[in-house]
Amino acid sequence: SLDLADQRPEAARARLQRLLDQDPANSSARSALLSLEIDRGASGDELIAMARQAVKLAPTSRELRLDLIRMLLAKPDARGAAQVAQESAGLLGEDPELLAAQGQAQLLAGEANLASKSFARLQALKPGLPQVHLWLADAYREAGDGARALQALKAGLQRLP
Repeated sequence: SLDLADQRPEAARARLQRLLDQDPANSSARSALLSLEIDRGASGDELIAMARQAVKLAPTSRELRLDLIRMLLAKPDARGAAQVAQESAGLLGEDPELLAAQGQAQLLAGEANLASKSFARLQALKPGLPQVHLWLADAYREAGDGARALQALKAGLQRLP
């Protein structure tokens, strides 16, 4: 906003809060407020609490759900991130970015079999992306399936530019 351009984060925060008082489910304003709090140096726990509240108020906001997942992964709370990602996929459907976040969270939480399923669904949506195949290879490797890991790795390497 103009307040941020003028180096006035408190004015920007107040403006966003007024918007949220009028429309608590305004996901753009909630996301902007989260960004301001990150810039302010808010603690991870504060940010996660704000993000959880934002998701409660705007449950269909893909961006707010991704923000919460990323914050949980950074904490690190991979199990919490995997749970939010699973709920998000159930509510918002087969969104590629949510599936990627879900698979990454599941892999970090030690749920390699679930991660491989998430990455396989993502691969079906985005078969040409090398990164998806490489994530799938990691999941298969962690699950102890070396043959499928090698196959996914080769597929990913073949798709590199």
